[in-house]
Amino acid sequence: SANHPALDRLSPAALRRELLEPIAWFETQGLPFDRILAYPYGFSSALVEAEAGKAGYESAWLTEGGWSRSPVDRPLARPRLSVRADTAFRATVLQIAYP
Repeated sequence: SANHPALDRLSPAALRRELLEPIAWFETQGLPFDRILAYPYGFSSALVEAEAGKAGYESAWLTEGGWSRSPVDRPLARPRLSVRADTAFRATVLQIAYP
């Protein structure tokens, strides 16, 4: 998103701006980009997912849910394994090896 707020707490108009601004920026710069979103702080809702789809995002990632081992029913609410920035390398390896 443009400013990294908790998207599920925004008004519908602010949410749309937050989702569309990055797309517009990449397009005006002429840069290639994937229409993939990582929800700030992992916060989402049915409204956020619907607006992300309307904005043109093809997939979006939460910060919960662990490993995705099967096809995802909701491409705009994909689970992921969250690794904090302050997690030690060895702890990260163990988290990946033993989900």
